[in-house]
Amino acid sequence: MSSVEQLSTAADADVPAVHLVLDTGLSRNGAVESEWPELFATAAALARGGDRTRIEGVMSHLSNASRVDDLDQDAALQRALDGLAAVGIRPEVVHLAASAGSLALPETRRDLVRVGLALYGLSPFPDRTSADLGLRPAMRVTAAVLRIVPVPAGDGVSYGYTWRAEHDTRLAVIGLGYADGFDRGAGGAVSVRIGDRRFPVVGRIAMNAMHIDIGDADVSVGDEAVVWGDPANGDPAVEEWADAIGTINYEVVARVGRSVERRTT
Repeated sequence: MSSVEQLSTAADADVPAVHLVLDTGLSRNGAVESEWPELFATAAALARGGDRTRIEGVMSHLSNASRVDDLDQDAALQRALDGLAAVGIRPEVVHLAASAGSLALPETRRDLVRVGLALYGLSPFPDRTSADLGLRPAMRVTAAVLRIVPVPAGDGVSYGYTWRAEHDTRLAVIGLGYADGFDRGAGGAVSVRIGDRRFPVVGRIAMNAMHIDIGDADVSVGDEAVVWGDPANGDPAVEEWADAIGTINYEVVARVGRSVERRTT
């Protein structure tokens, strides 16, 4: 369905107010610039006809490709606003920037911003941490140690035996795995905190379990393992997981499944 058809459908359904979604360069959703004249004309016709549906807002979304690219998108949005003004429509609310734009490009803030990642207290920039931006990570992922497993030297652990014990050791098993959104390939590249120490996650992460090499440390069943949290408190950073699997922090936190219990503190 085209943007014009969507607007007409909203009017037919007596939707009281809409925000026009315009594609200014992300090529993801919204009306592209070649569609704007027809879309704006339809909006103006609705306004003249006294329909209940009014154009309350206009929005677009930045690519975060570069400062130049994002400002080009802001300029495209301004062309759209000028086009709307020419047919007598002046939206009450204009929004473009999400977390990255709101922090790095004040020019793109317009009337409001749509922060997502920043609500997690995480940085959208690879070269600046949460602390650099005055943010504190809000998500802390923990799991109880379910069992302690002795592993003799030379024994392989988990699927594919991607890790073998170099010496006699002990593993703590926690009940989080790839079914819960934790990438199975992160084993061997991340660690968790138990008490005041960090311990490596070893072997393939399974569907609902991961193994932690605790050696002879004083760890017991029921102890809390912190998968990630606020580095200011000594917790592993979610960026460690992102780096381990070659992605961004936002994807890591967004992948945590509904099977993981949420609690607010």
